[in-house]
Amino acid sequence: GVDHYCVATVNVRDRLAAKGVPDSKIAITGIPVRESFSRLAATPRSGAKHLPLKVLFLAHSIAFETSREIIGRLEALGSRVRLTVVGYRRLREICRSRDTECLENVTDLSSLMASSDLLVTKPGGLVCSEALSAGLPMLFTSPIPLQETLNAAYLQGQGAGTLCESPEALSVEVQTILDDPGILKRMENACLRMSSPDAARQIACRVLGRRPVFQVWDRDPAFCLLGGTQP
Repeated sequence: GVDHYCVATVNVRDRLAAKGVPDSKIAITGIPVRESFSRLAATPRSGAKHLPLKVLFLAHSIAFETSREIIGRLEALGSRVRLTVVGYRRLREICRSRDTECLENVTDLSSLMASSDLLVTKPGGLVCSEALSAGLPMLFTSPIPLQETLNAAYLQGQGAGTLCESPEALSVEVQTILDDPGILKRMENACLRMSSPDAARQIACRVLGRRPVFQVWDRDPAFCLLGGTQP
């Protein structure tokens, strides 16, 4: 049998409980991230945002034509947006703005997230957990049906991201954020509220039979900041 279930959210805990798993075996820990991302949660982001808006686009797992249209539409927003693209080498050929940075291989994604204002990505569980730890608002594109659409719906419901059904819808959302910077700040706060930067330590403590160093409490969203205490 299974001794411990370490889950990301209250929703998952409730589904396990509905299947008869005792509460004593379920811990809401969040998804583990690298230490470099965990440290970002303890580092406050700068206050007021200044133009240009720094947008990080993770394009590796997104269809080339979709990536091409997203890049074109974001560049069309002009000098108010500074775009960094991580993806295929071919994407360099379609980046027309001199201010657009194209990167093929990245070894320090945490630093890129820390220096960005907005993330455009597929809503995979790990990258979303990393962005939450970084306090980085997200716009979602090209989700895998069910798994990633559910991720996007959950995060959107908590205010940490927005699912964009098309490149056009994505560019409209960026324009909306440019027109109202308060949106971005609210999304940042939602990301940090949901982040679980200490998930790896929590899980390791449970596997080793030790008392967790930080308390994770049952709330929705069921995440806590590094060093949090139960309210």
